[in-house]
Amino acid sequence: MLTRFSTAVGQALRVLQAEQAPREELERVLAEAMEGLEQLPEEDAGKWLRAAWYFVLLLFHRRSGEEYTELGQLIEEQARRSKFRLREEVEQLGKTMAQLVEERGERKGRAEGRAEGRAEGLRSAVETVLVRRFGALPPAVEAALAVADLDTLDQWLGAAATADTLAAVRIVAQQPPR
Repeated sequence: MLTRFSTAVGQALRVLQAEQAPREELERVLAEAMEGLEQLPEEDAGKWLRAAWYFVLLLFHRRSGEEYTELGQLIEEQARRSKFRLREEVEQLGKTMAQLVEERGERKGRAEGRAEGRAEGLRSAVETVLVRRFGALPPAVEAALAVADLDTLDQWLGAAATADTLAAVRIVAQQPPR
């Protein structure tokens, strides 16, 4: 009765009814439900995705880690074959929160690393221009270069290219906040 009209809710309720069933039966019902979701019209891709998300959450919270992993793969396989082409979205659903946080941290770390690398390169360029044009740098200038941000370094590089004196570059040591 639940699947007579091929609705996403009907398919979800069918899987919910089988949540305590033996693994093999749950796997069969889950596969049938995923097939049933394929009967949805293409404009209901969001409903398909929400039902798949519900299946992933149900498995995660109600089955053992091994069953969750194996049955989650069944959902991913069905997503690969689905007319809705939501494979990447379903792969994201199956990730643990820890995995998502770790991936975000890695992306943030790479971005910070790139920014740090750009700053280091720009810092080196400013120092090279200053030394070639004006000779050895005073410790206060070296200290200011060591802590300057990208925008400041960029300004100093532009100024160093045309300044007549080191003082004209206007490198001032950063004052610590009070």
